[in-house]
Amino acid sequence: MRLLCGEAERVRPWLHLEHAPCYSKSQAFHALTDGRFKYIWRPGGGREHLFDLEQDPREERDLASDADRHEALNEWRAVLIDRLALRPEGFSDGVRLIFGRPYPALNDGVPRHPTK
Repeated sequence: MRLLCGEAERVRPWLHLEHAPCYSKSQAFHALTDGRFKYIWRPGGGREHLFDLEQDPREERDLASDADRHEALNEWRAVLIDRLALRPEGFSDGVRLIFGRPYPALNDGVPRHPTK
């Protein structure tokens, strides 16, 4: 709770969000944000999104295909590749993201990821 109230140091420079496909496969996503940028990856089809939350807080302008943001997209992708490498679904082999893998709505076998 201290972290949420701004009374403690951050554990890592980003937050990992996940929405499993509980209603439909198209709703599933993994996202990372540092408060400035938000990177989203959809494991059903592999689509990526990148938003600048300071300039576009409503996430209306997807920067994923913007050539000027290619480096930022690659950096965020690398973080997610590392983050998902230990997951049992096989979303990452440690080198790339792998879409189309089976993705249960509830997975008790997800290991606790070390804090980085």
